[in-house]
Amino acid sequence: MNIKVAIIGGGFSGIYALKYCIQENLNCRLFESSNSIGGVWKYNKKKSGGVLKNTYASSSLIFLHPTDYLFPNETPEFPHHSIIYEHLVNYVQYFDLNKHIQFNTFITNITKNKNKWIINYLKNNSNIKESFDKIIICTGIHQNINIPNDLIFNNFNPKKIVHSHYYKKNRQKFKNKNIVIIGGGETAHDIACDLSTISNKIYMSIRKGQWFQGKISGPNEAADLYFNRYMNYIWCKPYAKLIGYINEFMWGKGGTGVKEWKPDSIYGNSFFTKGRECLLWIAKGKIIPCGQITKIEDNNIFFNEKVANADYIILCTGYNNHHLKKLLPTVNYDKDKYKLIFDPDDISLSYCGFIRPFLTSMPLVAELQARLISCVYSKKIKLPAKDIIIKTIQKDINCQKSRFSNNYDRLNYLINPYTYCDQIATLIGCKPNMLKLFFTNHYLWRTLFFSPWSQFHYTINSNNEKTKKIAIDKLDQIKKSLSGQKLKKLANIGTIFIVIVLLIIISIIIGIIFGFVQGIKKISPYIAHIFSILLLLIIPI
Repeated sequence: MNIKVAIIGGGFSGIYALKYCIQENLNCRLFESSNSIGGVWKYNKKKSGGVLKNTYASSSLIFLHPTDYLFPNETPEFPHHSIIYEHLVNYVQYFDLNKHIQFNTFITNITKNKNKWIINYLKNNSNIKESFDKIIICTGIHQNINIPNDLIFNNFNPKKIVHSHYYKKNRQKFKNKNIVIIGGGETAHDIACDLSTISNKIYMSIRKGQWFQGKISGPNEAADLYFNRYMNYIWCKPYAKLIGYINEFMWGKGGTGVKEWKPDSIYGNSFFTKGRECLLWIAKGKIIPCGQITKIEDNNIFFNEKVANADYIILCTGYNNHHLKKLLPTVNYDKDKYKLIFDPDDISLSYCGFIRPFLTSMPLVAELQARLISCVYSKKIKLPAKDIIIKTIQKDINCQKSRFSNNYDRLNYLINPYTYCDQIATLIGCKPNMLKLFFTNHYLWRTLFFSPWSQFHYTINSNNEKTKKIAIDKLDQIKKSLSGQKLKKLANIGTIFIVIVLLIIISIIIGIIFGFVQGIKKISPYIAHIFSILLLLIIPI
């Protein structure tokens, strides 16, 4: 099999795509424009964008592990970016991927000629043209900056408006200044906390409110582990509302109690900002929470109830994919894709890592996407017919719009990682068969059903014995963790509640069948019989 595959981009998605395509005996080459792998995780103080000097993972360590090459045991729960980058470098060395990576290569464009993709690129001042059978775009969603087209910003000095992409090289300008930050995502949160140590005042403006989710629920106890298959299958929506209620009970509306940031959506139906470190700086008077900007007059920025005399505005307004217009000039890159991966008109073009899970981590999902792409391109898996693909795309869009109605227009790649990963795993054929496991391996079934969800669910049936052992060992470790034990108790409470509700329903049905209900006037005997039957059913439990 000599299927040539070109992978564009050397971040997590590109590295995973390369590894799995090679594993399927495909002829691969990864093109990277810089001199190193890592993408946004490669820190470079002289280069705009990417991680900041003090960036730490916002997802817990469990969700950062590749399924076949774990982080060392001593790795902290939320590692520094340097640890994550070092592990990716070791991953590349371990699987001997370097020989397939072409660095310092600037791709001019990619076009299709008959059945071949033609890549035009610049290497060592030479224009080179090569043909490939398949293309995997792994450039990610952090390329072109998003600048708001709101005319209100025209009233502020444009030289004093900086996008977060250029934060690193402008950081010293913000010392002892009053800063207005536009946005409430993790970038805005991290920059606000960072500036709190050097700036005078930081006004953090969130237009439509935002949910904040704490990273931990105790020492070395990650909060993002509190979800399992039981909750997904049995009572996902009630559980989300329960967690939202607990969040609001402990921390106030939106998980912060800040009225200016009160979200319109319920918990789990919008993007989370993972972290609450900003609350400490609010308490210290360094960060001032603000809602939407109403007007700007010179340096005075007006909010609903506040006025800020600002020296700078930092736009934490994200990125767009317009860079793909130049990269793929003959392709409608904005079209809806099958499972956010495959071009429905030409599956030889795919996108890996163009997703944003509202919890867990992007690398986790990208690894599963890479597995699917490699299996499709090696012809191990055949995708559904085009008409089914189109119907599935529309169904998925409707689900996303319903689930993330507040964010869909801006973040149409926002996903629920639990259901999405199950869908991708179903296509691959690696989703655990819970019904079969219930009868054949009840211990493993209980582990998968009641313990915290993770990516290792999808490697328990791996053909590679080492990968399979890693999955089983890791699942057992997660089960015995503090989060795993607490989740088990929570599941027990939920089960008891469900059983009681079912028993009440059963007792009512039995009462009706045996004629205990004969009219409104005889309601008292009916109630007595119901409780008698219910008592008899509950006593054995």
